[in-house]
Amino acid sequence: MKHLGSLFAKYQDTFKPPQATVQKKAVLVIADLLQIQLREDQLSYKTTTRTLKINAPSVIRSEIIRRKPELLAVLQRELGVSNAPTDLL
Repeated sequence: MKHLGSLFAKYQDTFKPPQATVQKKAVLVIADLLQIQLREDQLSYKTTTRTLKINAPSVIRSEIIRRKPELLAVLQRELGVSNAPTDLL
């Protein structure tokens, strides 16, 4: 018996998650890892450059950027390597 996820495996390479999906997942991951609550409007994601920008106060932004490698690794695991942000500003 096939798993449901294997039925959509051929589409994973061509479809990219929309901007809002990446922003929602980033808010959840930041809350989980750093216990910092952000709103979705405090993040902006550019799909062309795969860059996640934080529009929060500088104290919060510097704390998030300090843990950048760990945050990007979790997002890659959650969203997949080809769909996750590659940079955090």
